[in-house]
Amino acid sequence: MVRFACKNCNYRFNSEVNHTEKKCPYCGKKDVIKEPSAEELLKEE
Repeated sequence: MVRFACKNCNYRFNSEVNHTEKKCPYCGKKDVIKEPSAEELLKEE
């Protein structure tokens, strides 16, 4: 499960598909980014 967030309306949602060309299910914009997981955040430190 991958966590995404819409940069337009700040709606956050989960998806089983990991691709960045997602469309926001709330506002319909294609301004969606993948949110980093806890592991990814810890690796940055």
